[in-house]
Formats: sequence, structure tokens, C-alpha cells
Amino acid sequence: MYNLLISLSVAAAFFLLGWLVAASLIAGFVPAVLAFTIAYFLLGRRTLRALQELMAAGQKIAAEGQAGARPTTQRQAEQLQRDLVGKLKAAMEKGFELQKWQFGIAAQIHAQLGSLDYMLQDFEGAKGHLEKADNWVLRFQSWQPSVLLGLIEQRNKNTDAALAQLEKGRRAGSRDPMFYVVYAYAAHKMGKSEIALPLINEGASQHKGSEHLQKFADQLRNKRTLTPEIFGQAWLQFYPEDAQRVMAANPEMAAQGNQPMSRAQRRAAARGKGQQQPQGANGNFPHPRF
Repeated sequence: MYNLLISLSVAAAFFLLGWLVAASLIAGFVPAVLAFTIAYFLLGRRTLRALQELMAAGQKIAAEGQAGARPTTQRQAEQLQRDLVGKLKAAMEKGFELQKWQFGIAAQIHAQLGSLDYMLQDFEGAKGHLEKADNWVLRFQSWQPSVLLGLIEQRNKNTDAALAQLEKGRRAGSRDPMFYVVYAYAAHKMGKSEIALPLINEGASQHKGSEHLQKFADQLRNKRTLTPEIFGQAWLQFYPEDAQRVMAANPEMAAQGNQPMSRAQRRAAARGKGQQQPQGANGNFPHPRF
């Protein structure tokens, strides 16, 4: 908002100057347009830099939490996660001050806050933030807010609303194989195989280099048991309630994050040491991407 007002003021000043000097509207219009464009660009870049610094602060908090104390019980792990998310939310909320300067900042902050609440399985709290983030502008950049809203509707048994929200993420999501996995899995869980099968086939066709997407697609086509846990940490961004299932399949994750490891998991992690992470893993549980 302030960036726009300041830029318009600069443009008005140059318009008046050109008009008074040359006694021509055109002489005032041309420098006014140039002045507005330059001023808005520079002010917008300054605001963007401030937002990037805020996100970097969030990443630092997440990294410090990742390297912090290791819990010995599940209760301790959950408490550490809640404490960490609380710090991240406090850091992100400072970004609302930037909304006074630039349009669209609040939606990005709400997207981050919604993801954090979603991670804690506070789906109602997440929905309030994600609805404020789910606009047509942000959909060009990120598919997660729309999809997370769809998954919340899926949990609430609102099939039509869930599918509508999931579809909103297609524009940006088509570039990411994980979009197809999550969308197809949700449709499958809702009994919509007529949607899930063409969708996963489309994803497999567009992302032939994704080994795990191809494997998941084969499972869905052949009506085998689906194993989304092969996507490891990335899967927990969308289905955090599957943490135990994912940890059991990827025991090395407990050693990397604030999760207690059982003796069996430690043995499995030792056997799997040196193996590559599954394709599609794009975050460090329990922290979201920033």
C-alpha cells in the first residue's frame, strides 16, 4: 500500500514538473510513467528483501531446532515440536507489518502460518490461515495452500469441496511430481478412482524421471497397497498423522529430526546408512519449507 502511494506521489511530482516546464500534458505523462515504474520497482525490491530476511530468520530457527536436544520419548518430541512451531509462528507474524508496504505479503505469511498449524494437526487453525492465502495470485507461485485446504476438506468428508480445492493447485502443481501424488492419493481415499488413475498417469507421463512417482503410479494402476511413505519427509507436509508409518519405513529420519528412535529403528538406520533419500523429499521434518 505505502509503496504504491509513494510511487504515485513521485509520478505526480514528475508529471507536474514536466507539464510546467514544457506546457504539455505529454511532456508530463512520459516522465511520470518512468518515475512511477522505477520508484515502485525499487520500493518493492526493498520490501521483498525484508521478507526474504524474515524467511531466513525462520530457516535459522528451524535449523537450530533441528540441531537441538534429542528427545527420548514421544511426548518430549511432540513438546519440542510445539515449542519450535511456536517460535516459527512468532517470527512469521512479524511479516504482517510488511503488508502496509506491499500488496500480497499477508497472503504469503498466512500460507506459512497455515502450514505450521497444519503440521501440528490443528486443521481448523490451519484452514483459517490457508483460506486467506488461497488467492489467484499466489496460486501462480505455490500449489500447497490450495492442496492443504483440499486435504482438510477430505478429512471433513466434503468430497466435492476437497476435489475443487485440489484442482486449484494444478497450475503451479503440474511442475512438481509431488502434486500428482498427493492429489491422486486423496482422490483414491475418497473413492474417486476415475479421477485418481488419469491423474497419476498424467503425472507419471510428465515426470518420467521421478522413480518414486512411477512406483506409486504402478501401485495405483495395479490396485496394490499404496505406500506413500516412500516419499519420506515430503509426505509429512501433507499427512502429518502418518508420522509413525513414515518413520517406520525410513528410520534414518528419526536420527535427523527431533524424534526418538527405538532400538529396532536404530538397527534399521544403521543398515540403511548411505542410502539416498527418496525423490520428492523436500523438507526436514518436523520443519516446513520456507
